[in-house]
Amino acid sequence: MMPRGKKKVLNYDEQLELIDGKIKKYTQRIADLKQQRQECVLQKQQQTMRELQSYMQQHNMDPASVLSALERAAASSSVKSVQV
Repeated sequence: MMPRGKKKVLNYDEQLELIDGKIKKYTQRIADLKQQRQECVLQKQQQTMRELQSYMQQHNMDPASVLSALERAAASSSVKSVQV
């Protein structure tokens, strides 16, 4: 086995500079990932809205009828939970 050589001993300033560089690198990576996540969330919301609009069109529903149905369902479920 061949020796790999001695590792250079860094002084504190060099160590701090290396650490700061790594922090900056990972901070940027985290910011990039947060941006990607936000884009994914927006795409998911858009897909959900398209599905909802498609459902409403298929069932000849307008926003008022959807709200009415949701209110009836909510009232029905709250009555059931009280009866239990």
